[in-house]
Formats: sequence, C-alpha cells, structure tokens
Amino acid sequence: MAEEYLTLTLDEATGVDEVVLGFRKDGEFYELISLEPPVEAEIRQREDDATGEDSEA
Repeated sequence: MAEEYLTLTLDEATGVDEVVLGFRKDGEFYELISLEPPVEAEIRQREDDATGEDSEA
C-alpha cells in the first residue's frame, strides 16, 4: 500500500503568524511547539500491528 502523508508549507506570503503543533487529551490542549513561518512539515500516521508495536520492530 502507498504511504500517505500530509505536506504543509507555510511562508510569509500565506499571512500565517504562527504554526502550533499539539494534541488534545481529556478535552485539554497541550502545545508541543510553536514556530513562525516559513515552515514546511510532513505528517504521517504510524501504522501499528494489532499488538500496538511498530511493524518494523
């Protein structure tokens, strides 16, 4: 199966002031990092086997 991922490219021309990466747990937002553009990122969802461990392990 082909690997799918999201590519995000933001620079000054987009008008974005800040890029924030975080997660939500139990209704509360936890910020991991905050960056000012230019930012380029690729986000991939890890595929685990049924045991919850990486299939590459």
